[in-house]
Amino acid sequence: MGNRVPSDVTVRVPSRVVPVLAALADVDESEMASLRTALSGERLVSVDQFTERVRQSLSSQSSQQLDELVGVILSLASLSRSHGWSIQEIIDQLVRDPESRFDEARRAALAQRLADVLTAPSIEALTKAIDLVSAPEKTLHVVRIYSDVRPVFSDDTSSEPVGAVIIHNLILSYVADGIVHDINIACSSADLEKIRASAERGIQKGRSLEQFLERTSLTHFEVTAE
Repeated sequence: MGNRVPSDVTVRVPSRVVPVLAALADVDESEMASLRTALSGERLVSVDQFTERVRQSLSSQSSQQLDELVGVILSLASLSRSHGWSIQEIIDQLVRDPESRFDEARRAALAQRLADVLTAPSIEALTKAIDLVSAPEKTLHVVRIYSDVRPVFSDDTSSEPVGAVIIHNLILSYVADGIVHDINIACSSADLEKIRASAERGIQKGRSLEQFLERTSLTHFEVTAE
């Protein structure tokens, strides 16, 4: 039996999400049946693949609306696991949120369709993989390197520089608690060679692990923390 949402916790529907949920409630049943079939087939290995199956099945909806729907589905699945709440309890609270203003027929349709998608094995596996890569406190966002030439002067600053040094500024941007932070690290060219060697070794390890997964028939989920 799944955990129930504590009585003092309320799952609210942001106003921007209401049109997305309404569209799912109103979509033609033939398209919804197509989506159920798509999600019961080959396992999803990436968010892009999930998005493509949603777009192919719910072809009457705009791409922007379907992208938003994918985001809502992934967020609800993550919310269920991170708080230990059952999918059904989350759905029940969502469809009855006064903000949505759905009548009983639309609530029933939406509840069933959300349950069909969120409990599909392919979605459960994909969202668990996303949670795993998002688990670390800090996740990499962007890597940049700015290179400078800095002159070296003698004690007589009125004379021309006697030489110069090359300094590379390695900037690592990472996300923590939804906020982007930067770390600025001064590196020499030799330091960058060390970083490249380590990165290449990591890439080779990744390729070896991919081959291992192929031999063992384990699914390789191609997901990122962002």
